[in-house]
Amino acid sequence: MRYAIAKIIQAPELVYKDNKEKEKKIEKQVKKLYKNFLECFETDEIITTNKLADDIIGIFNDFTESNKKPTPEEIESKIVALKNINSFKLKSLITLTKIFLKIHWVDFLRTKELMTWE
Repeated sequence: MRYAIAKIIQAPELVYKDNKEKEKKIEKQVKKLYKNFLECFETDEIITTNKLADDIIGIFNDFTESNKKPTPEEIESKIVALKNINSFKLKSLITLTKIFLKIHWVDFLRTKELMTWE
């Protein structure tokens, strides 16, 4: 069971990949969430700090459950302009990406082998 859950977290598309009905249902839900987000915040993007992200999610959840639109002041109080933008060394990112790809390439090959034997 843990393996199955780990696989779903790692590759959620496996849950609906061969199920067109489920895929359509998910697409419909995503479209509805997007529409609600636009209606709630009047934008499709909000940038804030990690400390306030839960509050933004809470405002959105309250809106979707009660259809009560938050005031501009409520929203503005949860948005903080970023003062510093940090970056990462590209070399370390490339190394991590190579490791990630090696691990998943092996999984892909195993899956392909299993599929050809079915």
